[in-house]
Amino acid sequence: MLKKQFLIFTVLFVMGVLLVYHAEAQDELTRMQTQLQTTNTTLRGGYLTFRNLVFVVCGILGLVVLPGKLQKMQGGDPDAGKSAVQWGGGLVFVCAAAYVVQLMFFAA
Repeated sequence: MLKKQFLIFTVLFVMGVLLVYHAEAQDELTRMQTQLQTTNTTLRGGYLTFRNLVFVVCGILGLVVLPGKLQKMQGGDPDAGKSAVQWGGGLVFVCAAAYVVQLMFFAA
């Protein structure tokens, strides 16, 4: 009789511990989901700011560098045309890469 009571008590104790553990695991899962959503929102907002900064820097570089390259090209410098195309292509590539990264990782 004593063994039977001990067995019932042990089973009930283990079930109680599992129920408490399950409730704590659910709370932890809810906290983790909230943290992931917050991180996701923060990263998306931060990347949009970074992308816009890349666009602005590329635009400023284009406005500063390319007119000088075109002026040299009109002056007869044989390598100025190639250099202008390389600069322009590089700036377009950087802008396109920033946009493609947004589409790949941060698309809604």
